[in-house]
Amino acid sequence: MLDIIETDRLRLRPVAPSDRDDLVALINDYEVSKWLSRVKYPYASADFDEFLIYAGEKPLWIIEYHGAVAGCIGLDGEFGYWLGQSFWGKGIVPEAAGAILSDHFKNPRAHVVYSSYFLGNEKSRAILTRLGFSPLGPTTQRTSLAQGQSVPAQPMVLTPEQWHFLHPPILETADLRLEISTLATVNEHYEILKDKAVAWNLGTWSHPLELSEVTDRARDFRWRGAWNGNFLMRLKDTDQTIGAIGFNSPTAGRQDDMSLGYAVHPDHWGRGYATQAVTAVIKFIFDRYDCPSICADFFDDNPGSGRVLDKCGFKVSAHGRATGKARGFETRDTTMRLQRH
Repeated sequence: MLDIIETDRLRLRPVAPSDRDDLVALINDYEVSKWLSRVKYPYASADFDEFLIYAGEKPLWIIEYHGAVAGCIGLDGEFGYWLGQSFWGKGIVPEAAGAILSDHFKNPRAHVVYSSYFLGNEKSRAILTRLGFSPLGPTTQRTSLAQGQSVPAQPMVLTPEQWHFLHPPILETADLRLEISTLATVNEHYEILKDKAVAWNLGTWSHPLELSEVTDRARDFRWRGAWNGNFLMRLKDTDQTIGAIGFNSPTAGRQDDMSLGYAVHPDHWGRGYATQAVTAVIKFIFDRYDCPSICADFFDDNPGSGRVLDKCGFKVSAHGRATGKARGFETRDTTMRLQRH
């Protein structure tokens, strides 16, 4: 069953027989249908009945604007949409398109999305460009049933990486805003990781830490919506960066190996910030990824980290020894795991 998607002003739902009169009235308009490839003009009730059979379980949604049927949007082969003229100029398509594409690209295995527009349809070109679509090759000829002829069209494409680059996630808690770490935030990240007490409790960062080490890793990382992510923790009231949190599945979800790591600057220990951040990120992970569990480990001489994980529902799964890069020697450590409920 096709999911219903809601935004501040819109409700996107499957096509229903009761939509016949509204859709026929809206699309039986040459100024609407001439920009579409598969819509006839004039458009009759019988045409809607054929469309209803075709729609079935396909990713095609009715756009409801404050309860009124306004048009249609879909990902059936290509990304496409239309609105009745009375709904133009209200920002409905960008809002609906953003919701549909966000839901599509939420899947870390999402495929690229193709679209196109007839030359001369500057509104559609502008919308696709704003969403992140880029031209794919030269113009082609596409049939317009309403115009009864082939019309020049520009193919467009949107890759998952481009979508995620333009639409990075932001997570919020009572006190924190978690934002994706980028090359532009290297110095903020460095200020957290260079502290000896922070590096001492982490496995992968050296001490003393060089800025170049953080920069090199940042160059290799961009948020792609794939199976890893790094967030900076910022205080909402001051915008100060106080920590970092990240996750990673080395096998991109092929094995049960999703792990979580985090650090808070010592000036902000004991205030519940780590617990807030971990709670937000595990929800983000389980919402977006199909991993059955998340694991995290901590050195046994850092019991505060264990208490954070315990508060967030993690259970001890193993004891062992590990060598932290800043320590340079083996230390007892504990692994904890949170199962999906």
